[in-house]
Amino acid sequence: VQTRPGDVVLWDNRLWHSAFKRKDGHPRRTMFIGYMPDPQDDLLAIKDLRTTVETQINEQQPFVYSKEMMEKGCPRREEMAARLEELGVEKVRES
Repeated sequence: VQTRPGDVVLWDNRLWHSAFKRKDGHPRRTMFIGYMPDPQDDLLAIKDLRTTVETQINEQQPFVYSKEMMEKGCPRREEMAARLEELGVEKVRES
């Protein structure tokens, strides 16, 4: 796909692809967005959700939602954070 500076390209990450070094020397930027449906009462799906969230937590992002994200979020974000906590997910929000 031919692109120009400022273009946004979206695709399923399972698609074979590559990104060559930029000619201007600037770093490439990526953002990955993942969604998981509410597992309802499915115990295996709840366990999978917890495991998935745990793998995303690290030193750079120690919580699912930072304090700033919670303060600037809409009521829906509060609902999502509360649901994760209800499902036993740890480190959902920064204190």
